[in-house]
Amino acid sequence: MIKQKNILVGIDGSLYALNALAYVSNNFNMQHLSINLVHFFPRAPAFFIDIGKPDCFKEITGSKYEEWLNRKRKQGKKFLSDAKKLLGDSRDTEKSHRVILRKSKQDIARSLIKEIYSGYSAVILGRRGKSRVEDLFLGSTCKKVIEAVKTVPICIVGKNVQSKKILVAVDFSENSIRAVRYVGEFAAGTDSEVTLYHVVRDAEPIMGDEEWNYWKTMEDKLELRVGQEIDKVFKRCGRILHGAGFDTSRIHEKCLIGSVGRARDIIKEATWGEYGTIIMGRKGVSNLKEFSLGRVTAKVLERAAGFAVWIVP
Repeated sequence: MIKQKNILVGIDGSLYALNALAYVSNNFNMQHLSINLVHFFPRAPAFFIDIGKPDCFKEITGSKYEEWLNRKRKQGKKFLSDAKKLLGDSRDTEKSHRVILRKSKQDIARSLIKEIYSGYSAVILGRRGKSRVEDLFLGSTCKKVIEAVKTVPICIVGKNVQSKKILVAVDFSENSIRAVRYVGEFAAGTDSEVTLYHVVRDAEPIMGDEEWNYWKTMEDKLELRVGQEIDKVFKRCGRILHGAGFDTSRIHEKCLIGSVGRARDIIKEATWGEYGTIIMGRKGVSNLKEFSLGRVTAKVLERAAGFAVWIVP
């Protein structure tokens, strides 16, 4: 039996937020979702929040403050109303989806983080807000949420994602295994195809001359051993997906040996293979405590502007 998922979708009136909502509608089995459309309206303009003086705005505007606040509240209601229309208006939809409109007591990111930790299965956000900055870069709210929320799966959606093909970056870590399990959970009951993708970086740039000469004499044996080990991982991942309901014909495997940039090659594969979703564990094999995100995951997230990127803890 598929467990009901309680998902938060951040709504801020931007095209990116609507893209995120459309992604949910197109890629999830809606019968198993409880979707929460969440909008926080600010207590003051961003400038006053950034300098830590939101009350100054209230003092400056005086009697006009409540009028300004009401405009922001009405604006938020419209954003949520427009978003809800995208989900349809059936009885089942009305029962399982709700809108949440609140005034932010701090900055928007902190309010969102607090809401996320109140009990959600996953968080889905647009890559950027209504900023005019180019969409190549992550918005500041997304960055803060990703940095702070370490125990809930997060999906960052860029442009309007149409493809239902899923690329899962796997390595020898338990983090990537958890990512595969999550694919089985959220994509169960859909017609998505999944490719398990492992990338091994080229050894030459990270070796000295003596190590490199030794590597060349052992290269074929070592590559064969890497292939054997990742084949074990592929088989384990395949069993997880098959157990979740995926037909074996919709599970594919691919391995690249000799990469000079793992993040770059993951994005290249996603582009050439016309995938819509990239899924990664929060950290890889190194699992360094001083970093919130693994290095490859962070690079993919920063550069994959045209995809939906999942970060699974």
